[in-house]
Amino acid sequence: MNTYYLYLIGQANSLVINQMLKFALYMYILDNTGSSVIYSNIIAFSMLPIIFFSPIAGWICDYVKKKKLIVMLDVTSGIILSLFFLLSNKVIAICIILFILGILGMLETPATQAAVPLITDDLNKTNTEIAQISSISAILAPILGGVIYNTFSINKIIIFSIIGFGITAFLESLIKMKNEQCIRDSAILGIKQGIKYLFVEEKEILKLVLYAGVISCEITGLLTIAFPYIIRNTLQYSTTVYGYAEGSLGIAAIGATFYYSFTRRKWGSNKTNNLVIGIGGCVMITGIILWICQTRNAIFITILVLCSIIQFNINIFSIVCLSDIMRKTKEEYMGRIMGFVSMITNMFQPISQIIYGRGLEYTISGFGKFLIVIAVSILGISLYRKNVIKRDKK
Repeated sequence: MNTYYLYLIGQANSLVINQMLKFALYMYILDNTGSSVIYSNIIAFSMLPIIFFSPIAGWICDYVKKKKLIVMLDVTSGIILSLFFLLSNKVIAICIILFILGILGMLETPATQAAVPLITDDLNKTNTEIAQISSISAILAPILGGVIYNTFSINKIIIFSIIGFGITAFLESLIKMKNEQCIRDSAILGIKQGIKYLFVEEKEILKLVLYAGVISCEITGLLTIAFPYIIRNTLQYSTTVYGYAEGSLGIAAIGATFYYSFTRRKWGSNKTNNLVIGIGGCVMITGIILWICQTRNAIFITILVLCSIIQFNINIFSIVCLSDIMRKTKEEYMGRIMGFVSMITNMFQPISQIIYGRGLEYTISGFGKFLIVIAVSILGISLYRKNVIKRDKK
């Protein structure tokens, strides 16, 4: 089979398995604790490896052959889950597993991203197709996770995940990549070179990453904390209903990637920034509805529709940003820069998750007011960015 398609199939398997597994583990935690604060803190805790160790992960990606690293990560994930399955399924054990999976994910993200230029020269096309796969998995994983979790148990999902990781590792072992020159510098020197490249030589990349990171901070908590908590705990819908609701975000993401694939040559900085303004508008409307509306079904439909629009916009925004970063980065720095990108963008996510977790301690109308403040912040940042772009063009 063609290497390019093996890579895409491997990515599809890996994404579906990881997202289904995390969906089930998070639902297990939420069902067994019933607390938005504990739930958000655990998710934030699982993000810590990505924040603190991403620069080292980037160096590892430039030091080790990408193919070997990707295969090893999936094999290790399967082994870790096997140990967990044999030992315990308590909440504290799940927290440990999420932390370990976070470490493996910290390595996998820059490794798979840095592998793209070694497989194909058409970065826009490949990143779009990967985003499409990610979006499809965002539909399938919650639905599969919700059905299996409700019908069987958390243990069955773990067994499916172990088998899936084994299949993925086998497919990835068949991938052929271009010859690559792995660095032989020490970790400290390699990281220093990456810092210099990003913070001194390529400041435009840094500005783009920081902008994307701040926007991520503003909305991540809405999609990963508020969305499931309001549906499951506040509105008291079942896990299956939530699985379908989560799947609707995946449909929006798929729509975004297909739309972008036909219009990718038309996207510039101003159009991308307009997407962020649209996100701010959706958050504002959501806040107003939650503030003034008391009807259960109306609240459900509102957050479902508007969060889907937010997902549509943020998907296009992410694809454009990632492709621009890859295009501007030299191949020998690709792993380290992807590591720093992962660190900078992800360091905002736990902050967002904790803030939203605290915000959900208010009543539903109080949380609506909280969202209005977030919306004003998003709109202010996006308008400032738009003015900066206009000024730079002059």
